[in-house]
Amino acid sequence: HGDLHKLFKHSERRTSESMCRIVTRAAKLNVTDQEELLESYGLHNFEHFLWTFRHSDPYAAACYDLLHYFDGGKWGRHTWVLIKEYLQSGGLASKFNDYMNQFPRWRGLKHISSPTTIDYSEGQTFVHDALGKDFNFLKQHSLSHAIEDFMSKGTSRNMNTRVGEGFQQEVEKMYQKTNGKNAEHQVSDYFSINSKYSLVGRID
Repeated sequence: HGDLHKLFKHSERRTSESMCRIVTRAAKLNVTDQEELLESYGLHNFEHFLWTFRHSDPYAAACYDLLHYFDGGKWGRHTWVLIKEYLQSGGLASKFNDYMNQFPRWRGLKHISSPTTIDYSEGQTFVHDALGKDFNFLKQHSLSHAIEDFMSKGTSRNMNTRVGEGFQQEVEKMYQKTNGKNAEHQVSDYFSINSKYSLVGRID
């Protein structure tokens, strides 16, 4: 897993069949060799139910998700953290915030006046050894497969979880208002009633 940061290194895509073969191979080894083989592929000693689930391939379904892999992943939790540290250690944070505050406002877009004071932001808003940052993680590696994803599945809009992100938060808020019993019916009733009010509100 030490090469996950290398975006130009070719890595063979996993398939259900290839991972099944690894688990089958591991079953014939002693415990030590078995653990070593499985760990090198990030597997455990069991067959995933999706491997044999008809018309399903979890590895083909996994795509480069801009919201969680980039905006809220590499950028929000890694790169932006480094940039803030650099600005603050160099005494430049205040100047940077002043420049950002001078950006003109546009209707429908959030205006962030002091970005270096933001520690965490939900996904809708938004290297070097000397910096002590390790980019050997799966979200970094997934970028090396992004072109293949776009070629086989089209634009990122087709595989971006940003769509419906706001709806997910709305459902969570509604769940908090339920008694926890048959919550799906209570949430469904709420949206049904709200949609009717919305339709009534459109009547002139």
